[in-house]
Amino acid sequence: MNAQEEGTEEENPYKQFSFVYIDHEAADAVDIISQRLKDMKDDADQYGNSYIFYLSNGSEPIIVKYNMGKDATDDFNKLLGELNNAIFHSVDPQTDMDTILKLLLENDFLDEKGNLKNYLSVMDFYVGADFWTLGYNESILAKLYFLFDVPSLEESAKANGKEFIFRVNASKGNYPKYKEGMPFGEKNLDGVNRVMILQY
Repeated sequence: MNAQEEGTEEENPYKQFSFVYIDHEAADAVDIISQRLKDMKDDADQYGNSYIFYLSNGSEPIIVKYNMGKDATDDFNKLLGELNNAIFHSVDPQTDMDTILKLLLENDFLDEKGNLKNYLSVMDFYVGADFWTLGYNESILAKLYFLFDVPSLEESAKANGKEFIFRVNASKGNYPKYKEGMPFGEKNLDGVNRVMILQY
């Protein structure tokens, strides 16, 4: 029996909530992304952590709320199948912004006072080289960074014995607008260049 089915189990005081955004480009290492998603699912099943998996797909993003009520195993497997069988998925920045904000505000991210609900809250983004080429690093990532005031969330989380992570995982490739340590440009946009960039 996994955590999704154990409705009566005592809630984990160290619960993690993660939002995982996936930008799927033709050149991405899909096998690596798929394995990471499977590891997250296993984590949710074992420890009761909650995940929202978001595959950007134009005006119809593919969304799975895992460990957030009903059993979403079939939905998760469908997302994996879509990720592995399609060559790529397009990005609609406005759709993504509108949908991401709604998802985070309606679910387990913040409480009514704007504080983080969970012991550990993570916003994880898996993106490819075209994300920078097309300016989505500014129209999606930087916008979310400022809308949620990431530095303030990090500080308030720390003050309350919690942790907040805003992390970008970039596939290996040519990033024409990405300089090491300056993913959003040389102006630094009020500190947004401090965002953690990891290559996978």
